Amino acid sequence: MKVFAFLAAILLIAFSSFADFTNSPENFSPHFPTNTKIFWKAPTNNLPGNFWIYKRLPPRPFSATVISNAIVLASLQDKGFPKPSTNDFYIAEDEPANYPGMIPVIFSISPKSATISYGRPHPGTNMSGIPADKILLQCAWACAVQLGVNPAQVALKEMT
Repeated sequence: MKVFAFLAAILLIAFSSFADFTNSPENFSPHFPTNTKIFWKAPTNNLPGNFWIYKRLPPRPFSATVISNAIVLASLQDKGFPKPSTNDFYIAEDEPANYPGMIPVIFSISPKSATISYGRPHPGTNMSGIPADKILLQCAWACAVQLGVNPAQVALKEMT
């Protein structure tokens, strides 16, 4: 019994020394006084003079006019017109019941990313009948105006 009590005492002493050590951040960082001077020796001559600051804006719903114009431009009037909302809205391609794959989304409104997108149903591989770039650009400008985009805030970018 004395041997058991002796071993228990040794174990108690050994494990009590670990009780003071916790996994708090203070035990992993050096313990410098609060008035310790820090010397920065990294080169600073290549730092930018200013920084961009990004602020995440809350989702803003598109107006009813923009939504209805987008639905009409996509020729999806028969699917109905959603009300302005901060929730995402999708129109999926019509597929038969028990379709064996993912059903493609052909129209979406995402107020969180401020996007409205349309994808041609059944695009296939046939690329004939696509208008020239000049005609596509004219259509894009006309559609942008219908969707309430201010042309002064649009910059044309060369595609590569």
